Amino acid sequence: MTVPGLLTLRSGGRSARLHLRTLVVLLIVTAVAAGVGWWNLISGSASLGAAEALAAFTGQADDGTARVILDWRAPRVVFTLVGGAALAVAGAVFQSQTRNPLGSPDIIGFSTGAYTGVLVAASIGLA
Repeated sequence: MTVPGLLTLRSGGRSARLHLRTLVVLLIVTAVAAGVGWWNLISGSASLGAAEALAAFTGQADDGTARVILDWRAPRVVFTLVGGAALAVAGAVFQSQTRNPLGSPDIIGFSTGAYTGVLVAASIGLA
């Protein structure tokens, strides 16, 4: 039976259903994140072009450009994307565990407990 708006993916003995809207949103969010990441790679006080950034990734750029792109900007962009994804996953897990789609840590009081833990750790010199 075919359900409109549902995509069925099959591989070997496994299959998965995916809503077409979910796939479209995922592709759009990925494209926007990649675009913003690329923009952050080429913009800054040392404004570089897209060709120079691509040359740095392929190993064909001069040492200064490679250092700016690979050592300074790329780690920041990767950390930002991975950190944002981790926060999104943490929020989704929190909402699924509390079974509340509008759940937020500050409503239940987890933020207050976390702040208290940070203050205690800072007070005894652990932080």
